[in-house]
Amino acid sequence: MVKMKKGDLVLIVLLLILSSILYFLLGRRAQASGEKYISVQVDGEETEKIKLGQVDNIKELNIETIYGNCILEYDSDSCRIIKSECPDKLCIKQGEITQVGQVIVCLPFRVVVEIVGETETTGNDADVINF
Repeated sequence: MVKMKKGDLVLIVLLLILSSILYFLLGRRAQASGEKYISVQVDGEETEKIKLGQVDNIKELNIETIYGNCILEYDSDSCRIIKSECPDKLCIKQGEITQVGQVIVCLPFRVVVEIVGETETTGNDADVINF
């Protein structure tokens, strides 16, 4: 069994404190990202941009690609794919997304649905999701 020295314990405690501080700072920053919108991308290009919070009731958007079609259902704070012609239906199984940075991907149809904050990060800011 490996014996821990006093310096090892201090290092572990400092790393835990630092990681906790970063977690709370970056988490708070992700929540305070301003208005949210749904970005629908087909083949890497944004085809639809739907602002959340301005939708009165549940609406559907038919996403047509050269590979196939799927239907996106959205309301004032969430979205999900409810119907798809793809064989594995993983995009439907991913369920509902509600937070900035969450993504639904349908690989066979090359569709990406993402909730994005209105304020974009500059080159100096850390990416909250990938940090």
